[in-house]
Amino acid sequence: MKKLMVLLFCLVLPSVWAEGNSSALANEVNASRDWAADLAKCPADLMPATSHPDYDRRVKAQCEAESSQAACLAACKAGKGEHCYWLGNALQASEHDDRASEILFQRSCKLGVPSGCTNRAAILLPPAKTTVDAQSCPARTFARTCAANDPWGCTMYGFILGGDKGNASSKQKALEVLRKSCQFGEKDPACRAANAMRKDLER
Repeated sequence: MKKLMVLLFCLVLPSVWAEGNSSALANEVNASRDWAADLAKCPADLMPATSHPDYDRRVKAQCEAESSQAACLAACKAGKGEHCYWLGNALQASEHDDRASEILFQRSCKLGVPSGCTNRAAILLPPAKTTVDAQSCPARTFARTCAANDPWGCTMYGFILGGDKGNASSKQKALEVLRKSCQFGEKDPACRAANAMRKDLER
């Protein structure tokens, strides 16, 4: 499982190719006290009952392009969760300000983007060698995002459930959950990580 954990954390957050200095943008995000205050809450407790897709490639491209990131942030402020989500990914890839990306993931989660909840919960996971309790905030969040058909949510939830190999019921549930990670095909990173875990659990 240790090798799988390394794989998991390398793949869990989507990669983007935005470059450049986004300090002003990050500062503006960090200056939003209401958004920052939500970091103290578990994503599972912020996630609304209904959710919507967050895979609009046009929005992704807009938020990756530094020239249009200000407009992306404006859309996020206007309550468009997918813009918050993709901007969070762009800031995270720039490695300029992790806190700003966490704030954006949490806001996208609150606005109904399951992957935003998954990304924020992944950041809350304890060190790799620590067993994650099935009732913890990350576990509760992954359970909800998996139920909302977020592939990475299912992979992460399966990872937590599969950590207790001595529990046959938990192991079986992990295998069932991991099968939901491949809705975007076998080449999707969430699916590849899930399949690796399934093979490990089935040994």
